[in-house]
Amino acid sequence: MESSFGRITSRRYHQPMKRHLLVVLLSVSCVTPVLAQDTLSVKQPAVSDTIRIRSAGSARQYFYGSSKALKPKEIGSVLQSNPAAFALFKESRSARTFGDILGYAGGFLIGYPLGVAIGGGEPNWILAGAGVGLAVASIPLTGSGNRKLRKAVRLYNDGIPRAVSSAVTPSLRLTGTSQGLGLALTF
Repeated sequence: MESSFGRITSRRYHQPMKRHLLVVLLSVSCVTPVLAQDTLSVKQPAVSDTIRIRSAGSARQYFYGSSKALKPKEIGSVLQSNPAAFALFKESRSARTFGDILGYAGGFLIGYPLGVAIGGGEPNWILAGAGVGLAVASIPLTGSGNRKLRKAVRLYNDGIPRAVSSAVTPSLRLTGTSQGLGLALTF
């Protein structure tokens, strides 16, 4: 061992450093940059023609495709392409219409005697009782119509052909590139 002004030279000291340097150089030379595509070449399916129902309290909104809002009357024209869904839609429309008529009549028969009572007259409470009966009878009819409409939309959505993707068999290979070794994933 030779020592001169702070320099220490020893074979034991240089051997581990050479090994560390060799390991680092081999590690760096094996690492290659990853080359990837910016976008997938797989075609994405077109915007679906499904109908979605979104409830906000007692109100419902119907959407067709990506974001086109439908009025309740427009749903029938969309559902005409599926005869079973359209038949169920017509049943739902009938039940809801009849339920709405009973509900409005019941509301009038409840409100008229109340207005007479507020105005100071002699109210006919039998009319109010009949109005309550009509309003209560309208609830299951309207609910049945809404259930049939949801079922018609579900039937329509289930009848839409889905985009069938081919069976993809991905493979991973180690390949040589102009910049060294690399991994290639094909699918």
